[in-house]
Amino acid sequence: FHGSANGISGTTANPAWYAVGESANGYFGTVVAGAGDVNNDGYADIVIGSGVLHKVWAFYGSSNGITGTRDTPDWSASTAGSDAFGLRAASVGDLNNDGYADLGVSAWSYQIQTGKAYVFRGSANGLTGDSTAPAWSNVGENKYDGYGYSITSAGDVNGDGFADLLIGAFGVNDQTGKAYVYHSAPGLIVHKRGGGTVTSVPAGIDCDDSCFADFSSSVVTLTATADSGYQFQQWSGDCTGTGSCIVTLETRKVVTATFDKIAVAQVFTTTQGTQGILEVEGAVFSSIATSAAPTRLPRGVRMPLGTLAFTLNEVTPGATVPLRLYVDSGARISGYYKQHRETGAWVNLATQVSAFDSTTTQIDFSLTDGGPFDTDGAANGVIVDPGGAVEQWLTPLIRENTTIVAQLEPLTDTVISGTPTYAISGGPDAARFAVDATSGLLRFQTTPDYEQPDTVNTDSLGRPVYTVTVTIDGAVSGTQQQTIVVSLLDDPETDGVIQHLAGDYTAYTPGGTAEYVDADPAGDLTTLATVGDGGKASFASGALT
Repeated sequence: FHGSANGISGTTANPAWYAVGESANGYFGTVVAGAGDVNNDGYADIVIGSGVLHKVWAFYGSSNGITGTRDTPDWSASTAGSDAFGLRAASVGDLNNDGYADLGVSAWSYQIQTGKAYVFRGSANGLTGDSTAPAWSNVGENKYDGYGYSITSAGDVNGDGFADLLIGAFGVNDQTGKAYVYHSAPGLIVHKRGGGTVTSVPAGIDCDDSCFADFSSSVVTLTATADSGYQFQQWSGDCTGTGSCIVTLETRKVVTATFDKIAVAQVFTTTQGTQGILEVEGAVFSSIATSAAPTRLPRGVRMPLGTLAFTLNEVTPGATVPLRLYVDSGARISGYYKQHRETGAWVNLATQVSAFDSTTTQIDFSLTDGGPFDTDGAANGVIVDPGGAVEQWLTPLIRENTTIVAQLEPLTDTVISGTPTYAISGGPDAARFAVDATSGLLRFQTTPDYEQPDTVNTDSLGRPVYTVTVTIDGAVSGTQQQTIVVSLLDDPETDGVIQHLAGDYTAYTPGGTAEYVDADPAGDLTTLATVGDGGKASFASGALT
């Protein structure tokens, strides 16, 4: 019957909820009791017992009150013997102070009325264990003691912050009777992260993801053992370090054991003859090889070390695995490109490009089994990858007699955390350029002249070319290098065009006469000339106009 502002309402013919026993003379409901909130969901729960059927049933509260039937309880436990299990049951409070109410059940007739008491733990999923695996149990001292004929919470009788347990045995010493108080032993909660096991001395801890145990001993030693392909990383919480974890349980302790996957590294030789290393976690290499770079990469992108083709096995189907590529920093690598399986577009998968040491560049990326960059297209535990480390060469065309080159920004597919700063860091024509450290505005130090370029380098159309490398640093983290290859246009009218570079494309803000160059994967040159203020324009792509 539910309470209300007017008190209890309802009648035996119209209760808020009811359940019926399973058989005649089954004495379902011999005991009924509040169980506290065993799953800490904010709703009180109940327990019903039958000493004749040696069984208890628990039903959890909800926004709709108690639900379920005798045949579909939220939890139940029973015994096989004639021990009166379930004749007594009650909430015993939160014995281990984990936020979940615990349940006491007794079988006072166990072993010729010696009697036995059980405690079942609450958890986020409700009550746990059964009569063969309770959180705690104890047997009376002698036959006919009737130990457990009564069981309840004693409250916190010693003020240690943990609820205590009170059990009665009416038959002790020719029915003189005896009552017992048990203090809650400080509990040990162990969490496990990754592949491994945690065991304890004394025994009691042997857990999957999380487990709890009470220990009569005040000192417990935990040992972490890594699974194949994993290594034990560290303890955290009430234990630290990498050795055995020894805790003294004067109060409850919480410990976490972390296991990390062992990274597997594979050495390979690039098409330049230098060596690289590819490292993966959560998989093993079955093959790795390099070959000539593709011929139809996006404009401004080079794959100087060739295509890197490898196959990963033993991947958890559908999982994403992290990879780290280490290559000679002389290659000016700034990304890792791979072709989308369905669209054919080349995409930079690098999440971080950084200097591993003075001679080595580290590129971080990841691949998903069955994802758009897994060539076999199936979540089958195998990832097939032809891709490659790239230099990203941004290629603006700038009219002579102007100093402004480009407004640089971090490439959108590279992680730069915090406000970026910009600095000239290399390139054969580095001395010709300056970049604003805050805005990223790149300009010539002196005005270039098409007729007297002071360089022998030209592009495919014979225009003077100047090359500079700019390093972009995030204030928090992340580093990126952009190599800008500037082609100089002949402009007798000295009209200047400010170019804005963001991402992997080239775009112009028209001013006077402007030109647009498309970063086409096919390498075709597409131009747009805007004439005056009338909005008229001509387009050209290859031989078509």
